[in-house]
Amino acid sequence: MTRKLPLFIGLALALSGCTALRLIHSSKLKAPKVSFVSYRFIGADAAQANLEFTLAAYNPNSIGLRNVNVGYDLFHQDRRFLHGGDIAVELKPMDTTFILVPAVVVYREVFKAAGPAGEHLLLDHRSIPVRIDALVAGNPTVYNEKESGGMFQFSLKLSRTEDVPIPDQLYKDAGKAAMRSLRKLF
Repeated sequence: MTRKLPLFIGLALALSGCTALRLIHSSKLKAPKVSFVSYRFIGADAAQANLEFTLAAYNPNSIGLRNVNVGYDLFHQDRRFLHGGDIAVELKPMDTTFILVPAVVVYREVFKAAGPAGEHLLLDHRSIPVRIDALVAGNPTVYNEKESGGMFQFSLKLSRTEDVPIPDQLYKDAGKAAMRSLRKLF
């Protein structure tokens, strides 16, 4: 029995590889097309802003793609202050899938990325320019109505900059802190 188990596992793996090859060779596979659709400011308080980016991924293939993931990084002045991701998606055959990417911009982290001089400059504005670099990648399982298998890879990167509002409360708190600093000096 123990000798037959490795043979059975090997046979199962070989057959699943054959399914993948048959699906892949049944049509000429193309990488999906991914684009930014929208950015939505959900709300903010004195500590953070809640955002949502929407991506559209069009799968031009006659077979679907599973095991696709979306990851992202947020930057201010080319300094990364947030990494997020592992959003699992499935791209249906010949269809567009809309992918919601939630992000939380913690103002303290943006100010830390901007540095001391940058923090003062940011507080002179009503918004912070934030760049999102999104990566849609996968080593997906290909499938159709009857079977599925693996062996197809892709990686697509998108980048976009949006202005994230700074709430009035943050200005008031910064103004109070500046006044306290001035009182200590004089």
